[in-house]
Amino acid sequence: MAKRTEVQTTEELNQHEKLLEETICLMGELRADVEEEKKLLDAQPDRQPRRRTYVRTLFAWVEGCTHIMRQYVVNRATATDCIFAFCDLQSDADQLRWLKDERKPDGNIVHLAVKDAIRLSLKCYAKATGSGFEFTFDRGNGWQALVKSIKARDRITHPKCHKAILVDDDELKDMEVWRQWLMEELGALAEKMRPNPPTFRGRHAVHKRTRRLVQP
Repeated sequence: MAKRTEVQTTEELNQHEKLLEETICLMGELRADVEEEKKLLDAQPDRQPRRRTYVRTLFAWVEGCTHIMRQYVVNRATATDCIFAFCDLQSDADQLRWLKDERKPDGNIVHLAVKDAIRLSLKCYAKATGSGFEFTFDRGNGWQALVKSIKARDRITHPKCHKAILVDDDELKDMEVWRQWLMEELGALAEKMRPNPPTFRGRHAVHKRTRRLVQP
């Protein structure tokens, strides 16, 4: 592989910081959508159209956020020449291809289940920020509630009958559990990043707190 020049690397790092800003902006706007729809739902909790809109908005939030998180991860790894080493994915070729939007050797597109795609994106994003934060997938019931809610998301997105578009009370409770869990987790991640955001100098990525260099 040809060695990148100082100018190329600087441009990549500038792109990385712009993408970080875009990530934060998108996450904020989508969260505002969720909060607005939650207010409307609370005012009319028994109306099915309100329930469906809330479910769609919730998943637009989480899927939109995790999509741009993947872009951030790819840019971060490429800019520092440590391709996914910090994501512990060297042994899973399909996950690497999926993150990088590459096809399999046979030309087929890599597909991951929605729950796997969300989990992988969150995990890699947390590591790529250098914050030391880890999402609590295995503690509490937030993640489990999100996984259960995917069935409602699938039914509403691809309805086959009238019953399929009805959202019941238990499903709404699950939505609320994982909404609160994910907002708290993202808030905790933001707090970890705020005092010690990653900065970049030349061809080295430097973390302010640890002064640890990610060597190209």
